[in-house]
Amino acid sequence: MIARDGPTCGIPGCQVPATGCEAHHVVEHSAGGPTSVDNGILLCWFHHHMVDTGIFVITMEEGRPVVTIPDWLLRKPYFH
Repeated sequence: MIARDGPTCGIPGCQVPATGCEAHHVVEHSAGGPTSVDNGILLCWFHHHMVDTGIFVITMEEGRPVVTIPDWLLRKPYFH
């Protein structure tokens, strides 16, 4: 995942090193998603929690994770 997605958390702008992140199933394991690099993204604890609570949505497009951030959160100054 580091080779595919880079050296930090998979959420744009987050600088937590990938080595301090957790693997997240893009398609949840309970929904039949495989435990594999092709179905994973590395997330820091904080952003992993935000994905698990539905604030961020992650999908796979052309073999790469794509993060959707809600508009209301993009208006916050820390994302600019």
